[in-house]
Amino acid sequence: TIVAETRALDGLTDLFVRHSLEVVPVGGIAMMIGVAGGHRREVFAALPRIVDEIKQRVPIFGKELTDEDGHRWKVNT
Repeated sequence: TIVAETRALDGLTDLFVRHSLEVVPVGGIAMMIGVAGGHRREVFAALPRIVDEIKQRVPIFGKELTDEDGHRWKVNT
């Protein structure tokens, strides 16, 4: 899993990821990530890696509900 792979990196002591499974209103919190480690460099480097992996692997990330056709998939970059 993304969490297990990232936790195995040097310097990380704890990690959690929570992603909403509900409809998230504009401006709402869709995802929360917590990373702990011995040095801030490793902690800060882990955050974008986690988000990028979620965007690539989790199919619900980027699904936007619309009034016109029901939903659309946002290009994740």
